[in-house]
Amino acid sequence: MTEEDRTDRDLGARFARLREEERAGGEDYRRFAARVAARARLRARPRRRLVLPALAAMAAAIVLAVLILRGGSGGATAPAWGRIDLSATSLRMPTDFLLDTPGNELLRSVPALGAPDGTATGGLIHAPATPTPEKPS
Repeated sequence: MTEEDRTDRDLGARFARLREEERAGGEDYRRFAARVAARARLRARPRRRLVLPALAAMAAAIVLAVLILRGGSGGATAPAWGRIDLSATSLRMPTDFLLDTPGNELLRSVPALGAPDGTATGGLIHAPATPTPEKPS
């Protein structure tokens, strides 16, 4: 027998031992997995009993919050602390002067493009009020 044959047999024996160890360990893992699954089933049962009351409590909290924010069920308006009058507030920042440019009033106005009767054009286009007849050539 050569050295390679002995090494091959030794290697085969080592792999056979590893397979046996894994088979024995596989049983331990199966038992462990079964215990974990049993514990999970036991823990899941009380949770199922709590789902309906928890959903009811959440729904009641949402309804209560909506009633409070809307000002009650009597059709009343929102409470004073819930209303904000933005037109009464004014905020001047230190850099607001940069926005005050020459001709700013032109940017904030809307030009009139025509009169209600349809004759005037607001000075933008000078067109005759009545059509002129064409001259034959």
